[in-house]
Amino acid sequence: MFFIHIGQRKTGTTSLQQFFAMNAAALEAEGICYTELGRNESHRALAQSFIESRPEIADLPARIQELARENPDKRFLISSEIFERTPPEGIEHLAKVLAPHEVRILVYVRNFADQKVSFYNQRTKSGANVLDFDTFFEREKFVRNGYENIERWSRVFGKESVRVAALDALSGDNALFKDALSMIGLSFDHIRGINPESVAPRNISYGWKVTEIYRALSAALRPGQPVGGDRRTTKRRPHKRVLLAACERIASELGFARDKTAYLTRTQADRLWSDYLDAIERLNDFVCTPVEVGEKREAEERPFLPSVDHIPQQERTEFAAAFVATEDLRRRYGDQMFLCAASAISV
Repeated sequence: MFFIHIGQRKTGTTSLQQFFAMNAAALEAEGICYTELGRNESHRALAQSFIESRPEIADLPARIQELARENPDKRFLISSEIFERTPPEGIEHLAKVLAPHEVRILVYVRNFADQKVSFYNQRTKSGANVLDFDTFFEREKFVRNGYENIERWSRVFGKESVRVAALDALSGDNALFKDALSMIGLSFDHIRGINPESVAPRNISYGWKVTEIYRALSAALRPGQPVGGDRRTTKRRPHKRVLLAACERIASELGFARDKTAYLTRTQADRLWSDYLDAIERLNDFVCTPVEVGEKREAEERPFLPSVDHIPQQERTEFAAAFVATEDLRRRYGDQMFLCAASAISV
C-alpha cells in the first residue's frame, strides 16, 4: 500500500515532512516506510518526475515502480505538495507505476482566509510578489481554484481512496501529527521513539513589518522587472535568502519583528469564508467521507492596508541605518542601488 500526501500548500506540509523524516526509523518499526527514494525531507524530486522530464530525475518513476513490485506487501509513505500540481497524465502514470498496490491519497485543506494571508507572506518573502495585499488578493487565484487538483486525483484513484481533512477543524497538542498518523493507521501515543524536536513549531512567521519592509526592498532592488515575474526565476535570485535573513535579523534586534496586524478586511474575510464553504461543498462530491470544517472566526476590521508607510518613522529610520551598515549586502548590490533601497524604507 502507498500513502501519498499531496498537500495542499500552506497546510503544515513542512512540519509534517520534517516529522516524517525525523521519525523515519520509528515509522519503519510500525510498518510504514518513509522511503528515501527521491526525497530529502519531502519527496519533491519524486513528485517533480511525474510533472516534467529532467535528466537528473528521469529515472525516478522506474525506480519507484521497481520498489513497488519488489515489495507487494509493504506499506510506503510519500509526501510532497508538488504532487498537487501533477497534471492528469502524470497522475495516471503514477497509478500505473504503483499498480497493483492499493493507494490512499492524503490531503489537508485550510480555510481560505488564513491560507490567503499565508500565501501572500510566502510569495512576498520569496521575492515573487511586490504587490500590496489588496492587489494580490484580487489577482492571485490559487486559493480559490486549488480544489480542482484534488478532483483529478479522485478521478484516477477513485473517491474512496482520497482522504481529506480541514486544518481548521483540528485542535489540541500535536493535532496535525496525530491526525496524519491516524490517516495511515497509526497512533501518535503508541509510537515509540518519537523525536521531541520533530514536534517543535516550524516556519514561525515574522510579523507584518518584516514582510512589508522586505517587499519595499525587493521592489527597489529590482526596478523595471515584471511584477511577480517567473516563479522559477525569482526563486533563484541570489539576494532572496540573504536579504530576508537581514530583514528578520535587524527587525528582531530592534524589537518589532513579531508585530502583528490584520491583512484582511472584514469584507474580504467574509468573502473568503463563503468561498471556502462553497469549495468544501463541491469537494464533498468527489470524496467518500464529508470534510468537516472548523468554526468561523469573526474577523476584526483591518485598521490600515499594511505597507512600509505605516511603520512608525523612528522604526524605519533605525532599520534603514542598520541596513546600510550591512556590508555584505552593500557589496552585493553596489552603493547606488543599495542606498536607493534604504531610502525606500526611511522616507
